[in-house]
Amino acid sequence: MHRKQVVAIFLANIVVSAFVGWLTSTGVGRRSTARPSLAAHEFLLLDEAGRAAAKLGWEDRQPGMRLFDQQGHVRAALFLEPNGVPDLYLYDQNQVARASLDLFDSGVPNLAFGDADQKQMLLTDFDDKDTFNIKFEKIANGRPQVIGSRHLIADESGVHESHVPQERTAH
Repeated sequence: MHRKQVVAIFLANIVVSAFVGWLTSTGVGRRSTARPSLAAHEFLLLDEAGRAAAKLGWEDRQPGMRLFDQQGHVRAALFLEPNGVPDLYLYDQNQVARASLDLFDSGVPNLAFGDADQKQMLLTDFDDKDTFNIKFEKIANGRPQVIGSRHLIADESGVHESHVPQERTAH
């Protein structure tokens, strides 16, 4: 080998060694089981104007998340009830809850839709008896009144009306 080739190889080794040392010192290429964490009682996600766009925090000693529109109105909320049951609510532009997805205490899922005046509701659930229940309610004097309901069972032969007493729906 010529002296120029030896010097070139030597310099190349120095550059490669420096690069490998840099990779090792920055953690690139190294697997670490340690994960960075950040702890707080509340997190706010701010938009470019400094307005809260999302909030992750505690309410009634339970974790919850709220999403806000550009006017600061709550548009979605995901939280746990005091007994640990999860709820998801979607709000219209007037901050009226129009749709919800939650679980009853028994674990039965529930999907509900309401009108803008909170006077009529459509409730659906799939109970522990494999019955799909649809209930239409009207709110009068602050209390729901059932104005119609259907209880359906689906099997290999299709969907059939079930003759389930009203009390059997899970709440």
